[in-house]
Amino acid sequence: MKKSQLYRFTNRIYMRLKHERFTLRFIRAPGVHGYCYPGMGLIQMNPSGDILATLVHEMIHDFYPNWREERVLAHERMMMAQLSHRQMANLMFAMGKALVRSH
Repeated sequence: MKKSQLYRFTNRIYMRLKHERFTLRFIRAPGVHGYCYPGMGLIQMNPSGDILATLVHEMIHDFYPNWREERVLAHERMMMAQLSHRQMANLMFAMGKALVRSH
């Protein structure tokens, strides 16, 4: 993934997290990392796992609901390997704000 593509994708995540009609919630479900409800503006994540990777994974499902799980996983791994520390921190900050707004 090119840096420009990574930048555009992370920017899409920031915009989605900021949107007032988007809801991000924590759920406690054994064996579940997260759920995405494309078109409903809702993502639920289990806080006991890697929440940043789960956020990226579920956002990919949200943006590309027709992608198969294998493609989503490959895209998630590629993104997580290339994110800078600053991008990770910014995503975590935006996620925190969305969680507070959603509750």
